[in-house]
Amino acid sequence: MSIHYQGRRPGFFRSLISLLVIGLILYGLYFVFSAFTRFLYWAAPVLFILALIVRYKVVINYFKFLGWLLQHSVLWGAVAVALSLVFYPFVAFYLFLKALRPPDPMLQEPEESPFFIDNLDLYLDLDPDPDPSEFTEYEELDDADD
Repeated sequence: MSIHYQGRRPGFFRSLISLLVIGLILYGLYFVFSAFTRFLYWAAPVLFILALIVRYKVVINYFKFLGWLLQHSVLWGAVAVALSLVFYPFVAFYLFLKALRPPDPMLQEPEESPFFIDNLDLYLDLDPDPDPSEFTEYEELDDADD
């Protein structure tokens, strides 16, 4: 059994057309990204204020993290602060999206979280002082192999 292929080889014009299509796609992506960046530079103060209104702890924790980074590693802290200033529209957009996301219950304060072991009885209605002399009655079941 033999397989016959068409004798078409990629020519110069086919390669040129492929390169032109790739170039047009990359130019379109550049145009969309630059338009999005220009919009973010305009909307960054509004997004920052909205993040403060929605959940101010997100913004405060971000600045606390920058301060902690400056204390523990001056070089990386300075780099993080410089990048935050240069890319402030993206930081504002990130903080706004993070403020919109519901908080993770495992990261909440222990007195607020239902997953903290001391507060578990409040949410599950557990008896705080169970009597060890009380046993649970159970019924023995037969294994019926019919």
